[in-house]
Amino acid sequence: MGEEYGFDTIKVRGSYDPLDHNYAAQVPIYETVSFAAGTPERLENLFYYRDDGYLYSRISNPTVEVLEKRLAQLEGAKAAVAVASGMAAVTYSILAAVE
Repeated sequence: MGEEYGFDTIKVRGSYDPLDHNYAAQVPIYETVSFAAGTPERLENLFYYRDDGYLYSRISNPTVEVLEKRLAQLEGAKAAVAVASGMAAVTYSILAAVE
């Protein structure tokens, strides 16, 4: 998705499928801290990253996932990481540079 869109369209529509968000026209802002896992088995699978899904908003949530995918699409990258603060971004940048 996005290959057929220009840069300005990707900024507004890239990496977003309304079907995944109850047909919302724009990316909803999920203001929740945690997500229900449903069953203990699914909780374990989410915790160990064996299943796709969301567990805790500081790790990932649908709003941030769309942002990360959209930024990667705009930059022509495989992936992007969004963090919660400027200091976290600085720390990630330094750690990536020094490995």
